[in-house]
Amino acid sequence: MKRNINGKANAFVYGYYGLGNLGDDLLIKTLVDKLTSRGFAGRLYIRNMGKIESLNGSPGVELTNLEYPLFAGGNARFMRKVVILLRYINEHRIIFKQCHSFVLGGGTLISQNMSRKSLFILSILVALARLQGLRVIGLGLGITRIHGFLRRLLARFILRSSSKIFVRDEASLAAGECLSPLTSFPLASDLVFSSKLTESIARTHPERNGVVSVGFTLVEPFLRGNTKGINRDNVFLAIAESIEFFLKEGFHVKLIGFQNIQVNDGSVISDVSVFDKIISIYGLKGAEVIDASNSITNLVDLYNGVDVVVGMRYHSLVLSALSLKPFVGFSCDHKVYSLCNSFEMPCIDMINISGDSIISALTKALGTVVDVQVLDLFRARSELNFVIENYD
Repeated sequence: MKRNINGKANAFVYGYYGLGNLGDDLLIKTLVDKLTSRGFAGRLYIRNMGKIESLNGSPGVELTNLEYPLFAGGNARFMRKVVILLRYINEHRIIFKQCHSFVLGGGTLISQNMSRKSLFILSILVALARLQGLRVIGLGLGITRIHGFLRRLLARFILRSSSKIFVRDEASLAAGECLSPLTSFPLASDLVFSSKLTESIARTHPERNGVVSVGFTLVEPFLRGNTKGINRDNVFLAIAESIEFFLKEGFHVKLIGFQNIQVNDGSVISDVSVFDKIISIYGLKGAEVIDASNSITNLVDLYNGVDVVVGMRYHSLVLSALSLKPFVGFSCDHKVYSLCNSFEMPCIDMINISGDSIISALTKALGTVVDVQVLDLFRARSELNFVIENYD
């Protein structure tokens, strides 16, 4: 039976979907499947930046397709920008008239990495939703420490306007409580931990005729120039040296791109292109580059083909944990550190990363196993995101 609140049967879901990112596609696919099976809404309106392959054929789902004019108008004159924004707000007003809930649907949606424009737009939508009587809830939400008066003001408004925010990890809980002490932040976990898509992945890491298969992942936007104290050339060199080492040791090496897309404004976000660049710069031969950005249907084959994963992509490590395969994290993102610490897997400091540190950490990981009790805890916490009776 579909929930009907104040005569409204539908819900709006906000997230960074449709950007050719396997992790975000997993988030929205899990969320839609779970909420639909629980009769949460008759129709789910999904904020999207482009196509979402994982939702093809999903009943009761409508992509809003409203983002491109707003973000493509960056060079427009001031009055033209105002007109675009007012039209954007009105289109959401029409959608919200049919909705009982505004759902912040997983991922790190309250982040220092967000532009002030993105935080401002999200604040407007949250304010509009509240004015129209929608409750605002967050599911598996990531929150980071926010710096700067305006950013903190906007983030605090979003959180204080929410009836309940189920957070992804302890770091998000601490950041959320710092920003908005009066908001309820139940500790949950990432939405993907309750996904049914991973159940057929082999929960072992067998050697294939004595050959171990290593999967590498990275986050292309974090490797644009030298940001957050990260020296991109050092990271490239470290990855190249470790790849070369494992190839010489007879390992299979798979370079897995989780995001690969040309967005509507013509810009490109591509993990695959970075791997290709590393291969070209250092003359590496023998590594297999895999574009997994649209590989939800091929997840089983993808993860059955690796024994250990090392890298920056958070959901590449989540999938490793779900398949009981060891992993190594390296990132400037707190969620990766938090996940590795929870499962007692190695995590490398990006500032001091080297080929030797990756080799040492991965060798250590191969001698460990994923703690099933910790995994069961994360699964149970993930299910808390979908107990809709607790949303009120």
